[in-house]
Order: sequence, then structure tokens, then C-alpha cells
Amino acid sequence: MKPLEILLFMRDVNTESLFIQMRGRGCRKIPDDVLRNVTPNADTKDHFTIVDAVGVTRHPMKNKPIDGDDGDRIVPISLEKLLEQITHGWLPDDNLILLAKRLVRIHDRYREAQHKKFAALSGMDMIDMAKSIQDASDSGQLAAEQFVHPNEPNLLRKALVQPLSLHVEARKYLLELNSGYVNILQPGKDRIVGKGFSKEKALETTTEFEAYLQQHRDEEEVIRIVADQLDSAITYDMLADLAGKLKAFNFEFQPATLWYAYSVLDPEKVVPLKAEDKDAQTNLIQLMRFAFGGHPGKLQSLRSLSARRFELWCGEPQRKVLTDVQRQLTLELTNYIVCNGACTQLNISNGIGPQFLMQVRSAFGAKNVDTLLKSLSAFMLAA
Repeated sequence: MKPLEILLFMRDVNTESLFIQMRGRGCRKIPDDVLRNVTPNADTKDHFTIVDAVGVTRHPMKNKPIDGDDGDRIVPISLEKLLEQITHGWLPDDNLILLAKRLVRIHDRYREAQHKKFAALSGMDMIDMAKSIQDASDSGQLAAEQFVHPNEPNLLRKALVQPLSLHVEARKYLLELNSGYVNILQPGKDRIVGKGFSKEKALETTTEFEAYLQQHRDEEEVIRIVADQLDSAITYDMLADLAGKLKAFNFEFQPATLWYAYSVLDPEKVVPLKAEDKDAQTNLIQLMRFAFGGHPGKLQSLRSLSARRFELWCGEPQRKVLTDVQRQLTLELTNYIVCNGACTQLNISNGIGPQFLMQVRSAFGAKNVDTLLKSLSAFMLAA
């Protein structure tokens, strides 16, 4: 079972252990870039949703609190309900700790512009607010001022949540951030205010990406190779290093996200990525070529072009006719190259396996393998 975003119960579950096991499917984490392949407007998987259509969770043996990240057993409630309770002075430890966790989660999903807007509305940065609550818990201050009833003074607890309890616009904005792209109105009156990338957002993302490439073309070898159309090998290590730097600079500078942004701006020139193509490291090569304007025709993954290019490579006049074994091995090498970039024998041994490398060396001759890999890489990765 792959990591799930929504877990839907359509029939009863008779044992607690089986229920816990099924619920655990939703707890599985997923890399952010892989999540975006199925949910393009997502940032990160920080929760999952249970839809209980048959009352499974109402059974006494299953209606138990869900473990928190720190091992505490806290009954989860919606952020809307949590803010309502806090505003009315219901401030037990569980509510405060749960609020701190929600604030950290929402903070990590957004950028500086959203952080500043929340701070302007509430008078305090959300991460500072979360830290204040956590510090009060860790230091024993919450335990010293035990919560009994909202009518009690509870001065410390009320002070910790004042940025939200006293500012209704801050609470509304926090709910909006928590919902992602849905503007929270009255129940039953929600309206979609955005879906995926708007053209404005797509233009902003691609413009920033192209500016980054221009600014770093002299210091990053792989960018310089693409920009100047040099006849140099672009290796997996180069691509992986650049991909890491791009993601660190801007979370939206991931190949799948950039590809989607370009498709929003110019759908006629962008061939959508198939599921099997989305993780190819070489998508970054095609994106850079497209960004520099040196990509002929459409933006298309190298993997989708590999079958035709392989036949052209085999048909070159200087090429000896391949045996069935050589052809099959070369096809596997081609698939590896168009996903990962130019490769060496060490890459093949580590990526596909030493036994496969031995088969290639046996079929083509050990002294010919480097020449084969160089020829294949140059042909398959060409613009």
C-alpha cells in the first residue's frame, strides 16, 4: 500500500489491531516531490483524513486517542473547533499543545509573505507563539497553573493564546492557510478561490526559475553546459546536486512543479509528464533547455523520446548490427541513461547491479563498454 491522503471506511472492522493497521496506511509519509506528482498544489503531507461512512470509529474499542508526535495521547479536533474553544477560554494542556503543533505545521507549509501577514494580523509570529506554548509546557509553568474551568483566571494560559483569541482576522487567516486553497466561509458556503497554479503564480515561478539559471550559469557547470549547448556529459551527480540546490532555494523549483507551471502558461508546447516519467532526473535538463529557449519544438521528457532515439542510434551507418542479447542490454542501458543522465560503469554497477554490468562487459567486450556508454549518453541526452 502506498501512502494515502484519504482513508475511507465502507464496512466495519471487527478487531482493534486490524483497525490500527488500516489507520496506519494514512500515517505513512511520502516525499514532497512524489506527493506533488498526484496532488500538484500540495506542499507536504502533514496529515491524512479518515472518512468513516459506517461508524467504525464509534466502537468503544476503537474510539481511542491517536498518538501525538511526541508520544502524548491527544484527541485530535479540527482547527476551527480548536480555535473556537480557545477563544471561549477552554485552555487545557491538550488544547494548547495541539495548537502549538498546528501552528508549526502551518508555518512550515508557507513562505515569508504568509508569515508576515499572520504576524501583522495577530501581533506575533506563529512560530514564536508555538515556541512560547512549548516552553511553558516544558518548564512546568502550565502544570503550576492547572486548568480547571474557563471562569478561573488562567492568566498564563490566556496570555499564550492572546494573539489569536483577541484577533478574529488572525483566526480567519489561520483557517485559510490551514485549508490551502479554500477560503473558509460559513458552513455549506465554501467557495474555491484557486485550483493548482494560476497563470500569475505559474509566471512568477517560471520567471524566478529562469532568473536563477541566469544568475548561476557561470558557477554551476551543468547550467553552463545547457545554456551554451556544450558537447559535455551531464551526469546524474550534476543533476542531483543542482536539484538539491534549487529545492533549497525555492521549494517550488522541483522538476514536476516547474513542468506543471510551464504547462499552465503554454499547454500547446508542453507534453504532460506520464506517471513513469515524473521521477526522471533528466527532466531538469529539458526544463533548463526550455527556459533558455534552446529547446526545439515542445517541452518533452527524454524518457518519452528514448524509443525513437534508440532506433536511430541503432541505425547509424557505423553501427554494427546488434545481437538480440546486445539489443536487450542496450535498451536497459538507454532507460537508465534517459532517467539518470550520462553514466559510467561504476554508475551502472551501483544503479542496476554488478551482475548486469558483467553481462554488458561479456556481450560487448570489457574494453568497449566505456565507448558504448559515452555514445549512448551523447545520443540519448542530446537536445
